[in-house]
Amino acid sequence: MKFKHILTQLFSVISYFLIFTVNSQTNSTLSIDDAMIIAIETSSHVKKLNLNREIQKAENKIFRSTFLPTVDVAITAPTLNRSISSIPQDDGSIRFRESNTASSSLALDIEQNLRLTGGTIRISNSLNRLDQLGTNSSKSYSGSWLGLSYRQSLGAYNSFKSSSRANEALTGLNRLEYYENLEQLKLEVINLYFSAYIAKMKMDLSRQLNVNSKILLDLAREREKQKSITKNEILKAELSKIESESKLLNDSTSYSIKIEELRIKLGLIDSQTLELVRPYNLSVSNDLLEGNKTYSYALRNYREKKNYELVKSTEQTKKTKSEKISTNVSIGFGFNNSSEDFQELLVRPQQQQSLNFSIQKKIIDWNSASNRYQISKNQLEILKLSITQGEYELKSEISALLSSLASSFERISASKRRSELALLNYKLTNEEYLLGKANLIELNQSSLRSESALIEALESLKQSWTTYYQLRKKTLYDFENDVSLTK
Repeated sequence: MKFKHILTQLFSVISYFLIFTVNSQTNSTLSIDDAMIIAIETSSHVKKLNLNREIQKAENKIFRSTFLPTVDVAITAPTLNRSISSIPQDDGSIRFRESNTASSSLALDIEQNLRLTGGTIRISNSLNRLDQLGTNSSKSYSGSWLGLSYRQSLGAYNSFKSSSRANEALTGLNRLEYYENLEQLKLEVINLYFSAYIAKMKMDLSRQLNVNSKILLDLAREREKQKSITKNEILKAELSKIESESKLLNDSTSYSIKIEELRIKLGLIDSQTLELVRPYNLSVSNDLLEGNKTYSYALRNYREKKNYELVKSTEQTKKTKSEKISTNVSIGFGFNNSSEDFQELLVRPQQQQSLNFSIQKKIIDWNSASNRYQISKNQLEILKLSITQGEYELKSEISALLSSLASSFERISASKRRSELALLNYKLTNEEYLLGKANLIELNQSSLRSESALIEALESLKQSWTTYYQLRKKTLYDFENDVSLTK
């Protein structure tokens, strides 16, 4: 009766093991999609990315404001001045006279940078008042208004257009890097999630096998009493039990480490218990596996990222070329007047015009300007060559990732069949062991094959997820939902 009870226990454990392994899933509360969402919502890395993005937006607004009119108002409160001057007299004596004055001013300047020409237009207005204090008090006014001036470099290099091109390219680069960083975070979460889930699976399998080994040891001892097995078989059963306990301890420790790493990545508190759901099989369109659409998206992002370096190097080459000779022109026009009566300032004002044309060229610079231009020109050519080489490497990388993704899908299908066969083999070996037709070594080997097949299936599934998200990072495209990630 006791022997029959042990067999019943063993069949119950085997049945549970088979059901558990086939389903490969426990009652769960956290899916891999949930983990990625939580990481984006709570990760300090994403918070830093968002703060940097706000900084970049503010910097972009500051740059755009350089092409808007600026208005400066300067007000000088009355400034008191006291001086004593010596006045020689006819008799040879010196008379000292005290003078007390108060001066104040008001200035209004409007300036506008012109992106089209690279010049700057300025309108200046000022009003000054001088008060003579004392017994013979007086006051006088002076001012200038509508002082229109324009400054322009006559060289081919336009610094305003150059900075605008660079800023536009930098904005595009920052936008792509932001979404790439989000995809990189998802990749890290996927790796940690699978590592924790596989570790959990190994721990659960080890726990069930440990229970199984205890039951098999009891069964072996009953058979020893019936003289149906040797002492050596008992020792093997005891050794198998000790090994299963050691494996359970190692797998439990590994799971604790992996789940803690995932918890930290998600920014979850220590008291929370994470139960993971088995990740589902990905379903992607044929366009992704064919590669044409995938490579076109990746190439577009690559060129947009490299565009900033290309624009910056191109504009630097133009700048160094223009530094060989500097030509500037400045034109001015306005009105000014002075009077003791404020109302007379606008009566018969004096006109003022100016024209300034300058050319600056270093006579002896030991050919430094030409050498700087040649350096910039060569650096630009090197950059163009490296970008072209990078496009070839990108095509090869995309092709390798697509091949890896396709092979992972094939391995998932193959490992599923292998897992089914390994489980059937384990079941039959158990039955043979109970009938005395198989030994403990054969039973343990079939158990290891079952575990290996299950873990291999999960590793293939992990590879499909990581490869797919590497492609998402390269293309910034969601092939499952057929939508760009940057929208």
